[in-house]
Amino acid sequence: MFADTADIGSLLIRVRSQFSQYDADSKGYYLSAFMPGTILKFSSGKYPGNRVELRLVNLSKVQLWSLEPSLAEAVLKKHPNREVLVDVTVQIVGVRMSSSGPQLEGKVRAYAIYANEMQIAAVQLTD
Repeated sequence: MFADTADIGSLLIRVRSQFSQYDADSKGYYLSAFMPGTILKFSSGKYPGNRVELRLVNLSKVQLWSLEPSLAEAVLKKHPNREVLVDVTVQIVGVRMSSSGPQLEGKVRAYAIYANEMQIAAVQLTD
């Protein structure tokens, strides 16, 4: 199974997310797509009938969208429904096959947040 993904290296996935109430102590919004325990599921043409599961191993590093209070307020004014799309670049770090289909482990390397078809933030992660 790992041989099937070895040449891929990374994935770009678009997910829907909501952002939380502003956390003044942490200075940012929490993104629902990156909450601990989140497993992303999607279909793959290579494994018809099976769902691919992707577990992100560094969610604690990415769940907070850091913003200063004034910028956070401006974001909320423009996007009061708190719904965004997030393009996530994931590096595959592990893979195994289960009875329900392939299970991937990955690290978020970067993400971009979009609302109303406009990019409103971009985050690049370093180890």
